[in-house]
Amino acid sequence: MLTALLTPLAFLLHWREVEKKQTIGILLFQGGLLGALCVFDLLLFFIFWLLVMLAASVLLTGQTEN
Repeated sequence: MLTALLTPLAFLLHWREVEKKQTIGILLFQGGLLGALCVFDLLLFFIFWLLVMLAASVLLTGQTEN
């Protein structure tokens, strides 16, 4: 995640040395990558808590069906 954040910052610091078309493309790619990583992180977060709550309900009630 840190790489996805630091790469666009490095390009912004050297804005005048790199062609603008190339830089804009790389920044768009990095933004898309960061968005995909955030969505994947939220998905894993949801799956983890779903499994934790399911396991807790099974342990507390002793039932596997509602």
